[in-house]
Amino acid sequence: MSAPEKRKRLVERVIVAWDAVSEDSIKKAWLKAGL
Repeated sequence: MSAPEKRKRLVERVIVAWDAVSEDSIKKAWLKAGL
């Protein structure tokens, strides 16, 4: 696998992980707000 491909895969994984984390944070914030 070439370096650019490795970098692209890493970026995609980070984006997916960030999506999951931010979604979780949003849900917790909503629960705290009682919505």
